[in-house]
Amino acid sequence: MKNRNGVLVHKRIRNLILILSISLMYISFLFHQSLMLWWGLLLINSYALILMKRDKEYARRKDSFRIPESTFYLLGLCFGSPAILLGMIFYHHKTKHISFKLIPILMPLQVIFLFWIKSLYS
Repeated sequence: MKNRNGVLVHKRIRNLILILSISLMYISFLFHQSLMLWWGLLLINSYALILMKRDKEYARRKDSFRIPESTFYLLGLCFGSPAILLGMIFYHHKTKHISFKLIPILMPLQVIFLFWIKSLYS
């Protein structure tokens, strides 16, 4: 992810993943295809988990490029909160930040939101 301008490359990849996964989730509701919903959730959660691991590696190496916390907040809001929680547990990353301890609160709210949206389109 780190190229000549690491931040720019990171933001482009992040935006592409977000657009793809949210598009898959939206299409799944429109056409009643639950498989697309699962693919969208899998895509965004696997990307969030990979980013947690990479940022932990960058932190250990004291690398100049770090993944911004706003990226993790954005992924958490876009249904990537389970992977961020797993990254906190498995990699012991971002565990001292109070704001990251609020991520597990998002999961039940997101499940309720998904069921509510599903009821609107069924």
